[in-house]
Amino acid sequence: MSTVDGQSAPSGPTGSEPADLKLEAVVISVADADRSKTFYATTTSFNSAGDLAAALPRAESAHAEHEKRIGRADSDWPDWYAEYMVREQSGQELPV
Repeated sequence: MSTVDGQSAPSGPTGSEPADLKLEAVVISVADADRSKTFYATTTSFNSAGDLAAALPRAESAHAEHEKRIGRADSDWPDWYAEYMVREQSGQELPV
């Protein structure tokens, strides 16, 4: 028990009162549900700045090939790089 202005106040819910618990769910629309599931399920990390720095040229080279295949500059290159690096780190099939 704690005291407030000299009076006793309960320190938590009593055994006879149910706790007020709520669950909140938020729906987020996505264009590709499978890609989103993979994104949120894949845990990727680099052990050092050097590891990350070494991964960037590999992604750059693969992205250059990707741009050759699509025949234009890819304005969504940050997303492509991120996807490539996550897949490479986790051993998944690399994007084309």
